[in-house]
Amino acid sequence: MTFTERHFFPGANTPEGFVSRFDGILPTRESGRFFYCIKGGPGTGKSSFMRKLGDDLKASDQPVEYFHCSSDAASLDGIAFPKANIALADGTAPHILDPKYPAAADRIVDLGACWDEAGIAAHRDKIQRLCAQNSACFARAYRYLAAAKQLRLDAAAQAAPYVSPWAADRECVRIVYEEMGSYPAGHRRGALRRLFATGFTPGGHISFLDSILQGCTRVYHVLGGVGSPTGELMAKVQETALARGIDVESFTCLMDPFGPPEHLVLPALGVALVTVNSAHSTASAAQVTVDLDTYVSLPDSARDIQRFDEEQAHALVLAALDALRQAKVIHDELETCYVPHMDFDKVEALRQDILAEIRNRAQLATNSAK
Repeated sequence: MTFTERHFFPGANTPEGFVSRFDGILPTRESGRFFYCIKGGPGTGKSSFMRKLGDDLKASDQPVEYFHCSSDAASLDGIAFPKANIALADGTAPHILDPKYPAAADRIVDLGACWDEAGIAAHRDKIQRLCAQNSACFARAYRYLAAAKQLRLDAAAQAAPYVSPWAADRECVRIVYEEMGSYPAGHRRGALRRLFATGFTPGGHISFLDSILQGCTRVYHVLGGVGSPTGELMAKVQETALARGIDVESFTCLMDPFGPPEHLVLPALGVALVTVNSAHSTASAAQVTVDLDTYVSLPDSARDIQRFDEEQAHALVLAALDALRQAKVIHDELETCYVPHMDFDKVEALRQDILAEIRNRAQLATNSAK
């Protein structure tokens, strides 16, 4: 599967709070990997640092993966160069990261070395006040999302008695036969890479699904409303692929981040399975359509309850998005306590040093692959 650039969310605002998938940023291969952990406060230029590196490397024909911040989708939490097996990520709260192999295969990039600590310390009371207000906004957003999840669970419960018990098995067998027939159970288990395709952000519910599908030559549209066995089907396909040694990129629902997959990409096969319903759409054309709604015979009374649950859940999600917007306003004010006290010329000099280092590592990776 080839691509120029792809976009993801490595973390998400969910009913369970902030859920991190930052371990999915770096490609799964351990051999030859190198990771840069970027440290620094708000407004220190971490996102711009990574974005400029991405632009420079992309101009050198390096495929790039961009990982967006769920608190501000215009900002980056990470960036990866999969061909070179190199990645950078923001290692500050709420997604605190530390080097796994310090100096040997990881490097800390401390942008805090580029600030005037005394100048920032003068804003101590304001920083503490704004941080507390920001945390309160996120807590409120998570409470709204948790309430919305309960309504979604009730909507799904209405369909449970009316779903064919063999729907997922039947469609899984067909997909496995068509796409994995030449892949018997492997000696090694496939690698599972988990990320988010969508995010609840201050800018609304944002999806990078079409970007993620870049390079896929065969896309399944799995149709299914609330309560249909889409998750069960995805889980079965995922497990079968992994058992046959096929690597899987797996994307769960924001409302159920620890539940079954919502979308799957099998990079080695160029195959993707995408859940398509009122909450998810894609501009990518379907080569195959799997309609799981045909396995659900829902009476009108259950549909009425589902409709009510969905309307109320939608209102709560909108309230959560409003709380995230308020958090963004506070965060922007927080950045003003840091930006005037940053030496951005020093940051740029550090970036150029990292750029040269990445280019050298990328060239070594290219030479070793020949």
